[in-house]
Formats: sequence, structure tokens, C-alpha cells
Amino acid sequence: MSTQENHKPGVGFVVKWIIAFVAANVVSLLLMSAILFLSQTLKLPGWLAVVLTALIMGAVLGAGQGLVMMPYLDRSELWIALTALGYTCGYIIPTLLNLDPFLKYGLLGLMMGGFQWLVLRRAVQSSVGWIGVNVVCWLAVPLFGDGGALWYSPVTGLAMMWLLNHPKQQLVNG
Repeated sequence: MSTQENHKPGVGFVVKWIIAFVAANVVSLLLMSAILFLSQTLKLPGWLAVVLTALIMGAVLGAGQGLVMMPYLDRSELWIALTALGYTCGYIIPTLLNLDPFLKYGLLGLMMGGFQWLVLRRAVQSSVGWIGVNVVCWLAVPLFGDGGALWYSPVTGLAMMWLLNHPKQQLVNG
């Protein structure tokens, strides 16, 4: 689970990260509509539709990010599964507890960043910072409304670019 050698992400990485985020949101909205339709047609319990929606949204976001990171990080496929799990836990727990939006989005960032950290911790220096970046970015949503979500992909893209440019093997080789 180390960063792959001879690949240093730059500005192009951040652009791809942003495009992946936008594409993941479009795909997620389409899939959410399909799940809503199926859950009503099949008369699925509401909680099941919510869990399926959260899993799919997390998996689609994780897939977009994982594909962008594939040239730079081994085990990017694990990133997809952990993002889905982190997003689902971070969405379901606050929903069940009926937390206010600030706590809801803070917990979403904590869970998603925490699960993703499990991949990053073996590959990059200062990986724990990724959790903080996610919490701060998700907290922008209740603070700034829909405009807060616009900051998620560029800020996390820049943070990930920085992390991937500081792999752990530099500590051994340097």
C-alpha cells in the first residue's frame, strides 16, 4: 500500500479530481432516482432505501476518486469500498440520531476521512491530516449552504495531491 514510484501528481490531478467529483454527483443523482423509483415500486422499507442510497453514493464518489488515484496509489480499489462504507456510516448514524446539520456533516467528514485514512496511512506522510481536511470541507456545507459543497473537490484535490507527493518511502530513501 505504497505510492507508486515515478508518478508525482500535479495540477492535472486536481482537475481530474474535480471532474470525478462532478461526474460522481451526476451519476449518484441518477442512481438515487432509480433507487427511489424501485423502492416505491417494490415497497421496500424506507431505511433500506436510505442505506442503499448512501452505499451507492459513497461507492460512486470512491470510484471516481479511486480511478484518479490509481496511477499514484496502490490499492485504490480498496479506497472505493472504504469510501462507500465511510459515507454510509457518516450518513446513516447522524440521520438515525437526528443530529443538527453541523454535527451531521462533521460526522460525515470524520467517518469518510477516517475510513479513507486506512488506505492512506501506509502510503503517505501526514495521512491523518486527510481526516481533518474532510471534516473541514464537509462542515462548509451547513456553514455556506450549497456553495460550501463547491469547495469540497478543489480543496480535497489539492490536499490529496500534496499527500501523494509525500510518500512514506521518501522517509526510508531520503
